[in-house]
Amino acid sequence: MNKKLIALAVAAVMAPAAAMADSGNVTIYGKMEASYDNISTGAAGQDTLSRISSNSSQLGFKGSEDLGNGLSAIWQIENQINVDSNGSATSAASANGAAGTRNTFVGLSSKTMGTFILGTHDTPYKLGTLSLNVFGDSMGNYTSIVGSANGTNVRDLRLGNVAAYISPTFNGFHGAIATSQLNEAGNSGLSNPSAWSATGVYDNGQLFASLSYEIQKYADAAATALSVQCLSAGGTISLIQTVAGCGAIGGTVLAGSNAAAATDSYDTKGTKLGLGWDFKQGTKVGFVYEKLNDSRTSQAGTRNAYVLNVAHTMGNNVIKAQYGKANDGETALDTSAKNWTIGVDHNLSKRTSIYALYTKTDNAEGATYGVGGTKTTGAYTPAVGEDPRAVSLGVKHSF
Repeated sequence: MNKKLIALAVAAVMAPAAAMADSGNVTIYGKMEASYDNISTGAAGQDTLSRISSNSSQLGFKGSEDLGNGLSAIWQIENQINVDSNGSATSAASANGAAGTRNTFVGLSSKTMGTFILGTHDTPYKLGTLSLNVFGDSMGNYTSIVGSANGTNVRDLRLGNVAAYISPTFNGFHGAIATSQLNEAGNSGLSNPSAWSATGVYDNGQLFASLSYEIQKYADAAATALSVQCLSAGGTISLIQTVAGCGAIGGTVLAGSNAAAATDSYDTKGTKLGLGWDFKQGTKVGFVYEKLNDSRTSQAGTRNAYVLNVAHTMGNNVIKAQYGKANDGETALDTSAKNWTIGVDHNLSKRTSIYALYTKTDNAEGATYGVGGTKTTGAYTPAVGEDPRAVSLGVKHSF
């Protein structure tokens, strides 16, 4: 009787998967990763934080259909899985995101012409150096420095409303370009934002090189007007920040005065170089250089940063170290930061590993760079000038 019950239970579980397999070569894949993180915040009155973090755990479904002549229809649905709780120690695990919260798309792929997709996806700019992120999806994520403008993620992005093209690989080289037209209602007060992102990658197995560029364009509904010439009731001409400010003192804006429109346009740009070398003796090194620019004078202007890392494999262990530095913004002094990370991975099998790492960020007086990057679920962003550090112990299983 027990054997019959077990057989029925197994059949019930496998039936949906079998039905999907019959409908078009469906592959189920994913990753479960969680870590125990102890964070020394540097904040007064709160020396440490302890948490369990779900580091980009995910469940996905993907498939393809052969259309003949080297052409295939492709699709993917990828979901975020939260294995931790974002509340108290006694609360239930936080609700998982809706279907398609990660890279989710439909498209066509040709062996000779490349791949075209529509949906939600990581930008080519992000993908251009993703293989050089040796502490990715952990508290040592290089986005603590790269892709971050003073602790705020501005470039390591996954965008919606994406149309993307990925070229075939020719002699180790391939390219990708994507646009995101985020012109739907409710974009945080930003009217009709859009983005263009591109990368070129060369990978011959030993040398890796990439060059990526991205521009994001916005119309800021809450833009600050430029200075206007205001003629006061007493006949004095002065510079006032806004037209309304001139009216508030009973003044008149002079004709031809340089006032901004109600909606002011601006853009942000990023350029990133990636280099990697495999010494073929178990040692790999990576280097990423990034230049960010924001056209708004209220922001940091131009900011340069770089990350250098090394990973050495000895049997089932991978020893890793990383150093990153962000310079001051062009118009934002004392916003530089440095980050150090060391760690070791121990592979229990081809799909399961455990790891330990230590990471520390030193901020200048006006900086707010954190640890854990800007997208990792356990990431921590400090108050201005604080120097956070963290110890993390994790388990990762891929399937």
